[in-house]
Amino acid sequence: MLTALFDSLTATPWALAGTAALTTTALGVLTALGTIVYEDLQPKGRHHRT
Repeated sequence: MLTALFDSLTATPWALAGTAALTTTALGVLTALGTIVYEDLQPKGRHHRT
């Protein structure tokens, strides 16, 4: 099943480019969310709202 999915996502150059773009976007969003959560868990200084 995964082989058929992989073949369909990489069958043409356009499909491969679209898959790469979606993957890059998803990784960017996950990185941003992780950064936000990490910053929220840090102890707050005087310049932060409590």
